[in-house]
Amino acid sequence: MIERRDAFDLPRIAGYVFMGFGALIAAVGGLIAIDDPAGFFAILFGLVFIGVGYLARRLAVPKDMKEVAVSGHMADVVGWDGRSGTRSQATVIHVAKDATEAEVAAAREAWLREQWSKRPDWAEGLIRSDDVKYGSLAYWAAGIWAVFALGALGAALIWGDVAWLVLAGALPVAAAFITGAIRLALRRRKFAESRLALAHTPVAVGGKLEGEVRTGVPRNVQLREGFTLTLRCVYRWEERSGSGDNRQTRVRRDTLWETQSRHPGRVRSGSPTLVVPISADLPAGQPAAAIDSTGEGILWELSVTAALPGIDYHAAFELPVFDVETAEALRRPG
Repeated sequence: MIERRDAFDLPRIAGYVFMGFGALIAAVGGLIAIDDPAGFFAILFGLVFIGVGYLARRLAVPKDMKEVAVSGHMADVVGWDGRSGTRSQATVIHVAKDATEAEVAAAREAWLREQWSKRPDWAEGLIRSDDVKYGSLAYWAAGIWAVFALGALGAALIWGDVAWLVLAGALPVAAAFITGAIRLALRRRKFAESRLALAHTPVAVGGKLEGEVRTGVPRNVQLREGFTLTLRCVYRWEERSGSGDNRQTRVRRDTLWETQSRHPGRVRSGSPTLVVPISADLPAGQPAAAIDSTGEGILWELSVTAALPGIDYHAAFELPVFDVETAEALRRPG
């Protein structure tokens, strides 16, 4: 039996919250009980919460099962306020407590292949650019914020006061999303779809990234400065600050490693667009990307840009760069 569960799953969090709250109530009750017998009821109340929390934690791990970590990361971060710390996250599966090492390895490999199957472009080695994969989200976001801004405008004209403040906050955000969606639409109209064709997939940390970018730039276009290629390892995470109405969430992208190069591009027979060959060594000391799609974690990406009259060319690709063990497991015939 295999069951995926993120390390920060709801049953475990609820268990710790209930147990912590119960311990606090019981401690307060103990202090009250010194002078007032009613404190014993508070202790009893706290013990009930502790019991509920314990049961919630037990539900997180099925009976006769144990947890095995299959993916995760740990990174040092520095917040906007200058405070530093360490963030970590893990994904675990459940296997039988008496499972052998071979059975655990087989369970882990089965989970890896399940995640791998969800990324057919990675498995095929022909990766689509992020603009193509996530472009519809940009259009939806622009539409939603445009409707929200129009609604805020209508409310401001009718009721005024606070509605004007809401409109003032909504307009810049709506304008940013709409501008981004327009630029994306113009870029799609000007350039064909870009693909990254890998020589082998997946790629191991410490190995070599080889292949070619089949750009959307027509083969007859003359590039004065050629293409700029940026390969980087990024830690993507969310920073939360404040509380209540002042609570803010910032999406952070900390670059852990980066290298940049230029290439003039080349014309290949049979291709209507310019092609850019890729050959780069990946440093062994950097962390591997997460194979399961989450909002937080390590990301390897390649971006390709070129300055052109009007709309510049830009394409970004998320790369399947894993640790050696994971890469070898996925390369084996299933």
